[in-house]
Amino acid sequence: MQGSDVERTKQFLREKMLHALPEAGDFTPSIPGLTFFRRDTINERENCVYSPAIAVILQGSKCSIIGSEEYRYGEDYGLIAGVDMPGTSMVTKVKKPKYLLWDQPIECLQFP
Repeated sequence: MQGSDVERTKQFLREKMLHALPEAGDFTPSIPGLTFFRRDTINERENCVYSPAIAVILQGSKCSIIGSEEYRYGEDYGLIAGVDMPGTSMVTKVKKPKYLLWDQPIECLQFP
């Protein structure tokens, strides 16, 4: 894909996500295992358990603390969790219109 195609695709995904999530919260569409998250506030810590999943940031940035390690990632980056593990996450940067995350459990992905 060329640069302009990638940007158009990302903008399309952001628009669809904002339509599905008009305000902060979690949204589970009819696709098994797929979850979308929207957060509007920064530096608000959320304790969680990371299950095996691939998370991709569509907009904004995030910090995940797993054990004693801190992981910072933002737009176009993400996190892959291979096992269940307790952690803390927080949004560190919100872009207008807000932070968006796409999360897909690994067992639901199909690789060629």
